[in-house]
Amino acid sequence: MNKTENRKDEFDLALENMKLEPEADLDRLIEKRVKQMMTRISLKVVCVVLLVLALVFLGVNPLVNLCNVNPARANEAEEGRASELLQTLSAYVETVYPQTRLYMIGEIEKAGFGKYEIPLCVSTRTQRTYVGKMNVILEMTRGKLEVKSDADGALTHIGHTTVSNAKLEGIGDFAAYNEATIKDLAELPKSARVLLNVRLHEAKALEEILALRRDTIEPVWAQLDTESERFMGGISLESAVLLYDDEPEREQMNAAQLRERYLKNLTLLSEHHALWNGLGLSWDSSYVAGETALSHIQSALTEAQKTEVFATKNFYLYGSRDDIMDYREANKDELCTIEDVCLSELMH
Repeated sequence: MNKTENRKDEFDLALENMKLEPEADLDRLIEKRVKQMMTRISLKVVCVVLLVLALVFLGVNPLVNLCNVNPARANEAEEGRASELLQTLSAYVETVYPQTRLYMIGEIEKAGFGKYEIPLCVSTRTQRTYVGKMNVILEMTRGKLEVKSDADGALTHIGHTTVSNAKLEGIGDFAAYNEATIKDLAELPKSARVLLNVRLHEAKALEEILALRRDTIEPVWAQLDTESERFMGGISLESAVLLYDDEPEREQMNAAQLRERYLKNLTLLSEHHALWNGLGLSWDSSYVAGETALSHIQSALTEAQKTEVFATKNFYLYGSRDDIMDYREANKDELCTIEDVCLSELMH
């Protein structure tokens, strides 16, 4: 038997071992081998992908969480006590927003690698309040906060007219401006409640502002005046805020106690910047965020500590249409601007 016949027999034997007839088409054999190779490669790729995903979820994800702030953990607290997150965000809201109030923080949900959604229940002074309804969503991504949704605009940063830039806003004569606005107010229903921003030429002691409180008009927020040209925050003068065990309700606090609480709020914001980083600060027509915002808070704290008396040039009154008209009539030379209107207290 020659070599050619031997090779033919070996090839026939190989085909038989693969359970193929000797006359099977060679293309089918090649196709089967290719499919087998592709299947093995696919299985290897799937295994590698699964391994990578496992490493990401079991290794990278915890590492990302470890390197960034976990707001859910910061929101934990003993029963009956406010969490670190609630204290910090409450201090932020009342320091920056004259008429916005934070009532509660909802259940914080994880939304990805280093990402969390923080639901808040907030409202402005003139809005109807549904305590428990989460109407603002903050999103924290790798330690930086931003407002994801705010249908009512409660956390919107708004520029304000000041005594120094009033002329640029078309208000050259404060008395004439107040006269015209008083006429506009007279067209509102008697039941209307008005939020008024008052800007003074000269600072007044907060005690004088608190003395304006009556049944149908109340000061609701005041900014602590300092010599700084940077950010100057304020404090809520009413009780729709976080209350501490060692403090009376805001309406019962005097100017010295309110100054002390303002200093504590600034200290909270200075020490826990990671819990409000990204939200930013706004005043007049300025806005800053990030580390710059933190430097403004630290500067405001330093300047506030130098004060002995809480004096203000910028405060807010909330009262009946008639009381607000009377106040403007008696203070025509001051810059008074209407911030918001509620047609009736029954709408709350």
